Amino acid sequence: MKKIFFLLLSLLPTLAWGQSASELKVLKSETIKPKGKLVGISADAKYLLITGDCNQELLRYSVKTGKTTTVSRADGAGYQPLISNDGSAILHRESTITPQKRRQHKQVAFLAQLELTDQELNDSTLQDSIALLRESYAANQQQQLDMLKRKMLVKGQFGGVVFHLAGQTKMLSPNGTHESYLWPSVSPNGKHLLYYIGGKGAFVCNLQGGDVRFLGHNVRGAQWLNDNIVIGMNDQNNVPNSRSNLVTVEISATKVNRRNFQSGLDVMFPFVAGNTIACCTRGGEIYMLRTNLANTIRTLSIEDAQQRDAEIFANVASIPQDEMNRIGIVGSQANNSQLKMQGLRIYLNPGHGSWGKKDRPKATIPYPKLSSTAVPDTLGFFESNTNLWNSLYLGQLLERRGAKVYHSRKASGPWPYKKVNGQYPGFGDFEHYTELQDYAAYNRPMNELTEEVEANDFDLFLSIHSNSADEASTVNFPLYIYRGKNAPKDKRQQISHDMGVAMWKYTWQFFDGLEHASNYSLSNTNVKGDLDFYKAGSGGKTIGNEGYLAVMKHGAPGGLWEGFFHTYQPCRHRALNPDYNKLEAVCYYRGLLEYLGEPADEYGTLCGTVKDDSLVVTNSQFKYAKGTHDQWMPCNGAKVTLTDHNGHVVSTYQVDNNWNGLFVFFDLKPGTYTLRAECNGYVETLMSDIRVKANAITCKNLRMKRPQPEPEPEEEAEFEPSVLEG
Repeated sequence: MKKIFFLLLSLLPTLAWGQSASELKVLKSETIKPKGKLVGISADAKYLLITGDCNQELLRYSVKTGKTTTVSRADGAGYQPLISNDGSAILHRESTITPQKRRQHKQVAFLAQLELTDQELNDSTLQDSIALLRESYAANQQQQLDMLKRKMLVKGQFGGVVFHLAGQTKMLSPNGTHESYLWPSVSPNGKHLLYYIGGKGAFVCNLQGGDVRFLGHNVRGAQWLNDNIVIGMNDQNNVPNSRSNLVTVEISATKVNRRNFQSGLDVMFPFVAGNTIACCTRGGEIYMLRTNLANTIRTLSIEDAQQRDAEIFANVASIPQDEMNRIGIVGSQANNSQLKMQGLRIYLNPGHGSWGKKDRPKATIPYPKLSSTAVPDTLGFFESNTNLWNSLYLGQLLERRGAKVYHSRKASGPWPYKKVNGQYPGFGDFEHYTELQDYAAYNRPMNELTEEVEANDFDLFLSIHSNSADEASTVNFPLYIYRGKNAPKDKRQQISHDMGVAMWKYTWQFFDGLEHASNYSLSNTNVKGDLDFYKAGSGGKTIGNEGYLAVMKHGAPGGLWEGFFHTYQPCRHRALNPDYNKLEAVCYYRGLLEYLGEPADEYGTLCGTVKDDSLVVTNSQFKYAKGTHDQWMPCNGAKVTLTDHNGHVVSTYQVDNNWNGLFVFFDLKPGTYTLRAECNGYVETLMSDIRVKANAITCKNLRMKRPQPEPEPEEEAEFEPSVLEG
């Protein structure tokens, strides 16, 4: 039987829990010429796999010859490709988007040519040997490809880690089925599972899902160095001007020892082979680091490798099938033109996450900045809150139509105003903050989010934010940005663009009636590709689909919405009301219905404000655009009653005390309605014959008068008749 040699990426003789290992050190660093995101290394460390930052295009780089071969230029080709031990065969996926806007993938095989140096090719004495070598290489190459096709696949997703082998599927959920599992892998000895829980950190467990050990918050994209040591990245891309670095975690029977890996480089995404660690920077530079720890090499035939996978698979204690079915997202997607939104997988990312200084805290009249923290209390304006209210309501609306929706977070979290190691961490002290569980859960790095999108094969992506200019500026308008050019150059960009245009149409209904818009209109849309919008910025071109939006470094179409400017102070006061943000969600929902070809929303929406008829706001926290209805004093605490054409009360709305006067009525049947506003100190106000249409927002601004004082009666002079004497 012909033996195929390959490495199992174990450094030093196999270690059991309890033994210690030497500290990992770099002996030599080598820079690789092509730029991109590193996604693989062959077990003999002779070949690297490189992709673009949206997993579009896949290159194979030969360390020996320095030559780069294009494996594929397809979408999705760079997401978790498999490379044989000698680099001769590659399995990768190619993604397409169906007419129903579903992402579908097919597996594609690549067989490389035998690579020889120019000297070998031109040496006439080697020609006979080269011919035999080519023949042997081709036979070996097919065996390597067969092994890749039969290899057990371990894939993380929402709900658990999925194991695929020989047409069978198991799922292991050691932290529960409500978590997002990313970057999973099995230890070289086949006894432990390494994985990352979105928003929480890295863990290991046994194959029965027990003995769960926490490794740390900042150990993303981790790889096994051996049975006891893993290496991952501590990428700090949520902190301005920060660096990323590698970390090692040594696991013993009694403790977990976490160390920063002193490579001297700003690197991430480590891949291990032998005594080599390959990694890349955020800018696309790729390095190969020769380390002081060497592998032991085990030799296995294809049959033995398959037997080993089968033994690992047999040891996995799967969750019940009905629980797997409940979680969903496992398996291929149906291609049915009648499905429309049914089953469409949508990822919603409410930007930011906690009540801290980087989450756009802004003072308002009811919630000024606190002297203790220099930000408002948690009921005040934080973009973390407004983005979340929008996202959660949009998710509810989409799920009504049968979509499968996942949110990158479902709550806003506390900023850690507490001491770590006896002192308050500074704003830039990311390492200390991320050791606090709350911070890690609500402030997730961009590459963690993009990995989540790809791991779960989401069909559409939407990141929800609000915009900013100079504080107290009167600039205010929506903005939708997608990854690419203003003139889309591929199907993914075209879908992203068209989605934004459809959503703009409905967003402008809301903006035109309720908001002050300083720029743009229904026909003059602000839908932009990030390359043309930013022109220069955080990111840049490597290979594949270039662009600047870090949150869009994945293959799902979609974009980022900046719904309003929170630096426009009257708008910021409206945004203190969750219903204001839900109005945005309704607009996005209706735009998505139209874009996807779904039947339109059968209900209408009525909103507006209740303001004083003549009193103008004078407050330093409320600079308004001149000539707009924003100048009038809101009627805090007003009660708004909605009646139908028969005079029946449909609903009532209690205006808040946040200086916005806002009222909103959702899910109204089309028809004619009347609004009645009541407020202490004002005369009751009526507005009749208000026409509410299906799939539309109607905005009405009510003005209330103060009662006129009763005129005081004139005093009559007393008359005393004259008395004439005589």
